[in-house]
Amino acid sequence: MCIDISNFYLNTPIPQYEYLKLKLTDMPAEIIEEHGLKEKATEDGHIYIEIMNGIYGLPQSGLLAQELLEGRLNNEAYFQSTIVPGLWRHESQPIQFTLVVDDFGVEYSGEEHTQNLVNVLMKHYDIS
Repeated sequence: MCIDISNFYLNTPIPQYEYLKLKLTDMPAEIIEEHGLKEKATEDGHIYIEIMNGIYGLPQSGLLAQELLEGRLNNEAYFQSTIVPGLWRHESQPIQFTLVVDDFGVEYSGEEHTQNLVNVLMKHYDIS
């Protein structure tokens, strides 16, 4: 079975906010108008954006998302192999999976064990 976490990096809380300076001339006109950015811009035509959650391109987004997922899985009796990075198992159920970015490749014995993993992931993420 394969499981994909939608927007895995997006919306992961970051412990310290980041800030981004953008020139209005680099932004689409419809975005500027929709959000009233001309009124918020500095005299030299820049806006500042506060980044509170993970976004694509933010170097720490991947690590923060991975650490959050790891904690959530550990709380549900899943653990990562000490020998094979990215290989996960459950303490008592016949299921194992690998995680590559936001995709799980799952090997299992008994559909009820896959449902447990799906339920755990659905508590925190949109999955398909």
